[in-house]
Amino acid sequence: MGTFHDARVLAAHQKAKANRLAHTLAVEHTKLADDCKAEAIAITSGTTSTKELAKMGHPYGRRSGSYSDLKTMKTVLARQRTIKNTRMKLPALPINKQTGRLQSAMKFQKRTGGSAVQTYVFQIYRNIAPYAKYVLSLGGTVKMTARPFWQHLYKFWKKRNFDLLIKMREESRK
Repeated sequence: MGTFHDARVLAAHQKAKANRLAHTLAVEHTKLADDCKAEAIAITSGTTSTKELAKMGHPYGRRSGSYSDLKTMKTVLARQRTIKNTRMKLPALPINKQTGRLQSAMKFQKRTGGSAVQTYVFQIYRNIAPYAKYVLSLGGTVKMTARPFWQHLYKFWKKRNFDLLIKMREESRK
């Protein structure tokens, strides 16, 4: 930063710097929203078909004492039946893509308002994927184990947002 002998020149310099930072932050924030949507699509892009899940004994179902262990991200069996009917263990993520309706229901929308703060809202439209509230339920449902979609997406956002904060701090010191 240079030496300023006039307060108006300093004020103009600071204002231009603040405007540059605000623009950079808006661009980076938009990239963050795009990255979060890409991650949401990635963790709902599993390749196991409905037919294969049925052959495995519906590993995400709650019957027979199965439950989700969100720490290990695996579906765990409390007890197993005969060898023929034993369910296979599958990771809780990614969520398997069957029709693509869940992914097409995911929308990041820029919320506009009176404030200068840029906000994005992540929504899943239930009229496109009515089963989304069951598949993405935080604690699972009576019939289905929990899938850590929201926990994973939050951790992803939190790390990226922290990295963005550090980047903007470095940018402001230039």
